[in-house]
Amino acid sequence: MRRLGDGAAGAAQLRLACRAGCRRLGTLGVACRAGGAAAAYSRFDAPDWLDADAAVYAELGSEHSTAQVHPKQFTDALLAAAMARGASLRTGTVTGIALAGDGRAVRGVFVDEDLVEGDAAVIAMGP
Repeated sequence: MRRLGDGAAGAAQLRLACRAGCRRLGTLGVACRAGGAAAAYSRFDAPDWLDADAAVYAELGSEHSTAQVHPKQFTDALLAAAMARGASLRTGTVTGIALAGDGRAVRGVFVDEDLVEGDAAVIAMGP
């Protein structure tokens, strides 16, 4: 599940996600407590399939802002879009983080001991 940005940026993200294969869906915040105690958290009508020990406290997203995506297909589409705009893919092992002179900002990362500088760093985990 992926919550997308607001406005035009969010719409562009959803279009990209769905070109890669997605299922648009609404998402709910749900509280669960045994013995009916979750009812105190109820703010919205619950769908029929939700157990009686659960209550909907928030609508987190709609079909216009939330999509369930296939991780590999989405990652491949994101990479292809970035490369079409001039990005390059470099594989390797991050061996360190290079900080700016004051030590308060990242200026790059070391990939297999080589410094790769950039104006942003994203720390992500996954296969």
